[in-house]
Amino acid sequence: MRIGLDIGGTKIEAILATNKGEIKKTFRMPAEVNKGRAKVLANLVHAINQVDNGKVKEVGISFAGVLKDGKVLKAVHISCFDRFDLKTKLESLTKKKIRIENDANCFALAEQKRGACKGKENILGIIIGTGIGAGVVIKGQIHSGKNNSAGEVGKIRIMKGKTFEELCSGPGVSARFIAAGGNKEEASPKEIFKSKSRIAKDIVNETIEVISYVLANQITSFDPDAIVLGGGLSNVAFYKEINKHVQEQLFLKELRATKILKNKLGDSSGTIGAVMLWDS
Repeated sequence: MRIGLDIGGTKIEAILATNKGEIKKTFRMPAEVNKGRAKVLANLVHAINQVDNGKVKEVGISFAGVLKDGKVLKAVHISCFDRFDLKTKLESLTKKKIRIENDANCFALAEQKRGACKGKENILGIIIGTGIGAGVVIKGQIHSGKNNSAGEVGKIRIMKGKTFEELCSGPGVSARFIAAGGNKEEASPKEIFKSKSRIAKDIVNETIEVISYVLANQITSFDPDAIVLGGGLSNVAFYKEINKHVQEQLFLKELRATKILKNKLGDSSGTIGAVMLWDS
């Protein structure tokens, strides 16, 4: 049995699970990041204790940010952890072995081991939500790169100096809709993709075009077995169109067999991936 944690900007989720990712117990609580580092650390320890069966020695943590050897170089949501050795501190507080990995890497690992990409060795996992993050799994192992930033497609510049994240994250889609004259009250990505208005349809088409462009480039660069999508936008029914657009852009017939898939593990992917860090 192992413990997995997912640390976000608003909540902490802890699970007790087998090394195969079968969840036995779950606990969630507010992260309370506005109360500072000491409070967040106390909440992390509390969450671990709530699922601990007294026998667990290993804890895996999914964290949104850039990490190196357990030290947070840059946090996405919890700035009080910037340049902080989170691994060493938590090992001291919990007396357990700790492994910490980027949340998108945990997502990709979970989907490769138990989710939509089970049975495939080389995959990309891309989370399109409030931001855009990505994880790379090669031969069943996380590939982080020299600076632990491999696969960060959200930072790719697309057009007019704007990044993929600025254009196609949830806030990015909403901002483009409003800028085009759309109603602010109907500016959530979910509403935009459901709307039949001309403005919404234009934004939807542009979003699918940009996502397809980026994914086609990733397939050309990495030649993965599959790409799995997570995050809020992954719940939109656009996979048929995206796969069609992606395939049209690939220069090699064999590459067109690479599919864009919807995740299977949903919100639990981060914590399940964290549990599996000990086998990767």
